[in-house]
Amino acid sequence: GSDANMALQSSSQIKNSWELAYVAQFCHIFRPAFQFPDFVVEDLEESLKNDGVEGSAEWKLVCDVHVRLLRGILPGRGINAENWQTHLRKLLRGKSRPSRQPSQDDSDEDEDDEDTSEQSSVLGEDGKDKQKTPRKGSWNPLGDSEDYRFIAVRDKVLILYKLCHMRLDATD
Repeated sequence: GSDANMALQSSSQIKNSWELAYVAQFCHIFRPAFQFPDFVVEDLEESLKNDGVEGSAEWKLVCDVHVRLLRGILPGRGINAENWQTHLRKLLRGKSRPSRQPSQDDSDEDEDDEDTSEQSSVLGEDGKDKQKTPRKGSWNPLGDSEDYRFIAVRDKVLILYKLCHMRLDATD
């Protein structure tokens, strides 16, 4: 049925995702500095595709990677496995300011970032979005209350990719 087709599309989409490879490489390179867990890209891929049964090894990997990224982006906030989704949601909404180095290019950028999000969408035959790619602004697939475990796999990968970039910009 259509669920099997969607799962197959999701599976091939994540396997071909250069953003996933980027995230895995980022975590591997910065593992000693940021204390990321030791994993291979296939582990992360399976963890993101799985809806994440709390307490499972897959969910623990997803939590650990997000917690470590968020702690570097939003230091001093007590981010842990129980509250990281709340901090991520606020960060993506723009309610939390990351700790980062100001650059010449950023001088007026924060004023433009408020709520002018634009997304390019690919519509399926049913008229629903099949894929959303963040451009500029406050892209937030978690909305106000969506559980990370149940958002699209592509969105999970894009969130991690965005967090890696934010972590590189952090002041430490």
